[in-house]
Amino acid sequence: MVSDTKYKAWGDVRYTSGTNPTDYTYTGQYSHTADFGLLFYNARWYDPSLGRFASADTIVPGGVQGYDRYAYVSNNPLRYTDSRGHMPTQGCGDEGKAKCHASDQELADYAIFEHDVHQRKCVAGNSNYSSGWANGIPRPITGTHTGTSVTTDFFYGKYYYEQTDVLYDWMTGTKYTTLTVTPLEGTYVGTPNGASFEYYRGNTLVFGIPLSATPGEVKKALGGLNNDYAYDAGGEVLPEIGLNSGIGFSRDLDDDGKPITTSAGPMFAFETKVGGGFSVLPSPWVIEGGVEWGRSMTTVVSVVPISWWPFK
Repeated sequence: MVSDTKYKAWGDVRYTSGTNPTDYTYTGQYSHTADFGLLFYNARWYDPSLGRFASADTIVPGGVQGYDRYAYVSNNPLRYTDSRGHMPTQGCGDEGKAKCHASDQELADYAIFEHDVHQRKCVAGNSNYSSGWANGIPRPITGTHTGTSVTTDFFYGKYYYEQTDVLYDWMTGTKYTTLTVTPLEGTYVGTPNGASFEYYRGNTLVFGIPLSATPGEVKKALGGLNNDYAYDAGGEVLPEIGLNSGIGFSRDLDDDGKPITTSAGPMFAFETKVGGGFSVLPSPWVIEGGVEWGRSMTTVVSVVPISWWPFK
């Protein structure tokens, strides 16, 4: 016999003799106890001196003991082992724990349990546990906006705007407030006004954020750079005072200025609005309007979960 090692119930060495030819020790797991005191259990590290895992289980097993997410084998090392770091399995009697392997029934039960847990986490919005259909469905996010804009032009000119959106994630009942501004001027082509000021309000629809996105991913997706395109049309109700309505399209960009497309499709916001304002020059036409395009920056100002939201 080259070596003989006996263990206490939780994995501490009780007796050893000779030279151990392998680093696979207690329950057949790779040992780093000589280096930093832990055993590697594939999904997690285990500390035999404490009889507990070094990190919480990402899967909560059944039973009362399952709520202790640092517990090793449901706090019953005489009966169970755990070769994966997730799954307690029956002990193996006289063959010793190093010979233990999960039975086909245990593996099948665990696979079903793991699938159910991952599905619940996916539906709850954790994209780490989602794939296929869940990632391909856009998340329902809608809201309203108010804003002001300033245009300086003679048929062709520049525009600036500032807009506040209040958006609701219908899946989780979370309210996001965002602020969008033009860090640089945009371009305006349309009815000559000399200079004009407008106040407007309207509705916003957000597309392209996957159903499986986490709240943090939703917040990140709602902020950032955008390419904006808008069209307005209306008329004067009094000299230099007019009313108009319009539509807008805002395409989300990454940090390099490239359009973002997710598994749920291109990310963008579609807006409708009505507004009113005044201009320096009276319009020579009954109907007036124009098109605008440029780049803007959106910042998420606040994130507020709504406890009473009925659609969770």
